[in-house]
Amino acid sequence: MKALTEVIIGLFDLAEAEGRMLQSKVLQTASLILILMVATLLVMVAAGFFLTALYQTLCLYLPEVDALLIVGMICLLLAGVMIWRLRYTNRKP
Repeated sequence: MKALTEVIIGLFDLAEAEGRMLQSKVLQTASLILILMVATLLVMVAAGFFLTALYQTLCLYLPEVDALLIVGMICLLLAGVMIWRLRYTNRKP
C-alpha cells in the first residue's frame, strides 16, 4: 500500500511541475503573440503612410488618375509577391 501511495504522490508532484511549466510556456507564447500583433499593426500603418506619401509625391508630377493607377499597381504587385512567397515557401515535400 505504501508503494502505491508513493507512486500517486510522485504522479501528483510531476503533474504540478508540468502544470507550472505549461503555465509559463502559455504566458510566454501569449506575450509573443501580442508582440507580433502589435508589430504587424505597426507595419501595416507604416505601409499605409508610405503609400500615401508615394501618392502625394506622384500627384506633384502626374495627374491624379495616373498617380492612383501607379500606387494601385504597386499594391497589387506587393500583394502578389507576398501570396506567391507564402504559397511556395509553405509547400510540403
